[in-house]
Formats: sequence, structure tokens, C-alpha cells
Amino acid sequence: MINKISRTQYNEILQGVQEAEADLQEAEADFDDIKEFEVVDDCHNCKGEGRVEWGYGDPAHNPCGDMLYRDCPDCDGKGYIK
Repeated sequence: MINKISRTQYNEILQGVQEAEADLQEAEADFDDIKEFEVVDDCHNCKGEGRVEWGYGDPAHNPCGDMLYRDCPDCDGKGYIK
């Protein structure tokens, strides 16, 4: 016995498969890109972010009190030690 499915259900499944194939192609392209890099240890100061907290600055220019950041002086903002 052959299982049956409506055209609407078939089209929904097909759309999901096509989206999954597109995601897979994008992931494969990303993987090909990262194969070209050498992985090194993170900077011990900024933990690989490349920036460190700098303070809150002048309250007149930072009324919300958001933390300000600057490039890490140990790795020059790269996130890793040479």
C-alpha cells in the first residue's frame, strides 16, 4: 500500500527540505572558509574579545551609564597573542 499525502502537505515538506538544503550549503561554505585559518589561544586579558572595559566616561556624554570599551592593549584588539 502506498501512503498518500495532500499537495499542501507535500509543498510544506518540500519547502522545509529546500530551506534545509540552503542552510547546509551555507554551513559548508562557512566551513570551507574557516579551514584556511590557524587557531591560536585567546588573549589572557580580554579572553578573545579584543576589547576591555574602559569605564563609564563623562556622565554628561554617557547619561545611560553604559560601559565603554577600548581595544585590548595586550593584543591590540585582535583577541589573540601573536
